[in-house]
Amino acid sequence: MKNSVTGNIAWTYANWAVSLAVPLVMVPIYLRYLGTVTYGQWLVVLSLTSYLSLANLGMAQAVSNRAAEALAQDRSHEVGALISTAFFTYAAVAAVIVAAFAIAAPYFGGRLALHGGPAVLAAALVYLGLVMIGFPLKVHLMMLRAFQRVDQEQAINAGTNTVRVAILALALVAGFKLLAVALINGASEVLAPLVAYRQLRRQSSEAWPRLARFSSRLLREMLKPSLGFLGIQIGGTLISGLDNLVIGYALGAAAVTLYAVPMRLMVMCASVFSVALVALVPTVTANFALGRVERIGSGLMFSIRLALLYATVGAIALIVVGPAFLRLWAGREVFPGHLTYGLQVALFWLTVWAAPGATVLWATTRHYAWSVLSVVEGLLNLALSLWWVRRYGLVGVIGGTIAAALLTNAWFIPYAALRTLHVSLRSAARELAPGAAVCAAALAATVILWRPESAASLPESAAVAALIVVAFVLAFGLIGLSDEERRAARAVVGGWVRQERAA
Repeated sequence: MKNSVTGNIAWTYANWAVSLAVPLVMVPIYLRYLGTVTYGQWLVVLSLTSYLSLANLGMAQAVSNRAAEALAQDRSHEVGALISTAFFTYAAVAAVIVAAFAIAAPYFGGRLALHGGPAVLAAALVYLGLVMIGFPLKVHLMMLRAFQRVDQEQAINAGTNTVRVAILALALVAGFKLLAVALINGASEVLAPLVAYRQLRRQSSEAWPRLARFSSRLLREMLKPSLGFLGIQIGGTLISGLDNLVIGYALGAAAVTLYAVPMRLMVMCASVFSVALVALVPTVTANFALGRVERIGSGLMFSIRLALLYATVGAIALIVVGPAFLRLWAGREVFPGHLTYGLQVALFWLTVWAAPGATVLWATTRHYAWSVLSVVEGLLNLALSLWWVRRYGLVGVIGGTIAAALLTNAWFIPYAALRTLHVSLRSAARELAPGAAVCAAALAATVILWRPESAASLPESAAVAALIVVAFVLAFGLIGLSDEERRAARAVVGGWVRQERAA
């Protein structure tokens, strides 16, 4: 199991790195060979289809969890029925979406004619059609997770993305335009699940969906957890997807850039931590199904400590180095102001803090209250942002987002995860308090000592941040970790040192 988990995490990070590299490589190529206008048209197509992810109705994670539980409890005979039920349900959803889009195509065609006419509509139809062909096939990707083969799932995604980028670059250099871009991107949505099907066949002989195995009983049983996961998706869309719309509506497009670019940096930094947790979901599900609650509880406490450590290290780096990095990356003018930026860093910290608890609730299907609170948080964020943006500008928008989080999921997710695993809240608070105190002291010292108006260069800022981080990590290791955790950390570091010496 240890090797499997290690491989899952490693491949998840590999796919994450590829995902980060793709826009860095492709955006300049798109702009050079398509031009600003045509590339903008492709972004319109992507915007129209971006909400198709909600069409999974939350069933992807419900099916994956149910299958992982069945495999852990030696009920492998359920796998075939789960695959077939999910596949034909998604096929029906895809058919409805295609039919609805076909009916609405004349309306979209009229709208898109303002920005490119039939070429844009044709690209949208091709891309949507291929995405919908691949939609039911994605059951095979989610089932690889159930078999705890996240490494294979992530390797498939990374490989497909790499092939897609290579073919896109060659097609654009050869002179092909928007339709080819839509065709290649859409084809990758079909290729990945087909490769996953081939891998899944090695895990189970039931990989091929059969209508005879479709189970209305299973579909009804998965309806409740699926709707819960869908609520979390909708809440996440309201939380992360509407701030830019509010800013553009109230303050104009230029303010969107000032806000969105630093926020993209926060999301990237938070994902460095959350990526590893995503890879652990099927392992947590299997252990929970086998009743190993104490093992998961100890893992949760360790993960929360790591979250405190990483969130604070990241916040220190973002406070000290972030402004200099933004000046180099996006230009001196792309900065939202020190108070807005500081609140964005605070939101980064809260996001990382809640991630371990969210992983437990997600993996154990104990997510119903979280689902409701996610929608409440999204609506509250929208209301506060609309109210405060007129009075406080960008500060009001990020302030509304943080206030909504603090009133809902920022406290509830860790609380609910601890309760799910029967971990005493008092003992958890006692264990976490020393590390939390060190984090608070380090952040307070950084804010007090580092002048936000400083125009220090990137190397100077990095050197200062490194000194603060080293001091903080040493203090956290001495005060915030248990003796057993310190011994484990020394063993890991010692292993790295021995490997370097041997090399």
